[in-house]
Amino acid sequence: MSNYNPGDVFVDYFILNSPRGVLDLTTIFLNAEIYESIYNPGIVGHFTIVDTEDYIGNLKFSGDETVEFSFLPPGGSTTTYKLNLNSVEDITTKGSMKTKVYTLVCLSKEPFEARTNIVTKSWNTQISNMVGDVFKNFLNSGKNITVEATKGLQRYISPSIKPFKLLKELRKRAVSLENKSSNFVFFENASGFNFVTIEGLMKKDVVKRLKQVDTVGSSIPQTLDNNIISYQLKKQASALDRISTGSMNIQINTFDIRTKKYTSDIKKAKESDFGIMGSMTSDFFRNMFGSKPARNIFVNKDSMDPNTFLNLALADKAAHLGSLTQNALEVEVPGDTVYQAGKCVWADIPKKVSTTGMSSTEELISGKFLITRMAHIIKKPQVRPRYVNSLELIKMGFENGV
Repeated sequence: MSNYNPGDVFVDYFILNSPRGVLDLTTIFLNAEIYESIYNPGIVGHFTIVDTEDYIGNLKFSGDETVEFSFLPPGGSTTTYKLNLNSVEDITTKGSMKTKVYTLVCLSKEPFEARTNIVTKSWNTQISNMVGDVFKNFLNSGKNITVEATKGLQRYISPSIKPFKLLKELRKRAVSLENKSSNFVFFENASGFNFVTIEGLMKKDVVKRLKQVDTVGSSIPQTLDNNIISYQLKKQASALDRISTGSMNIQINTFDIRTKKYTSDIKKAKESDFGIMGSMTSDFFRNMFGSKPARNIFVNKDSMDPNTFLNLALADKAAHLGSLTQNALEVEVPGDTVYQAGKCVWADIPKKVSTTGMSSTEELISGKFLITRMAHIIKKPQVRPRYVNSLELIKMGFENGV
């Protein structure tokens, strides 16, 4: 593989299928951007086409088309996306009006299915069972789905709600069997759909270890495919977020509608409750601003119903959410199909010092991160590196604490 550089890419094929014909666009697509996010239940693809044959006019794009895009970096694994055409945008003409350049905006099939279905049904089971039922019977998806086990029986009635909206409500009510925080997300990546907790995702092994090397006198062929091309620290240690979300102290008020009994409990949480190695909240900060509840949550319950565990989980959800808002990092790296939303990476960022020699690691930035948003970006053929990944990363604590 010595003849290839980090950021090189092979495009196996780019095919557009339509009831009116099949087009091989492999040689005429200009660039591609494919987006995944743990906050969105679907994948988005933007493909720029240089059209000298007026395919857009002859094929009469109408929205019943699908595209298949398959690519891989040298020595890597193949990733294939199959998406539905949503729109044709940014149409311009070039070269004496004989060439058109336009963008195909494509989405996963499931968002289309979610717009055409309504869920009218009731359950008395675990949330995880409800999610599996909705995905299988109301999204008509043949893709894989990973559903994290939940505890507690819940009675839930869906009064004619769209599937994605229903799954959003179930995500809020779900209590994890394994992960204390119970902050669930529902999203799609290249491997399929996921209804899992962020805490559970953070416990997975890293798929790649990233580093930033000294750039003095270096060039792209000299760098490795795990080198951080650039990074931007979007946020670090927001004190107000930790206070306002109730991450240190929260009050849960419960009213039993059958017995008319009202209870109030104070919940104090620490990052270690959620498996976070190093706390970014010092004891001094906790004593200053964590002695009183920053949030009050009110919960109705019926003592005749099975235990849903929701009243206790709400406090943990809020406390964990405060930790999620602390460290956000954006990096650009040479392209690799191993990156997916919901996967973990390790990033080693050196300290920026004016002296020469070996630099130490920036402890406040470096560590294990979760990929929350990411993009496969394949640029014009003449650009180097042609294939890069843009990653949005979060971590919930400093590696060694404060």
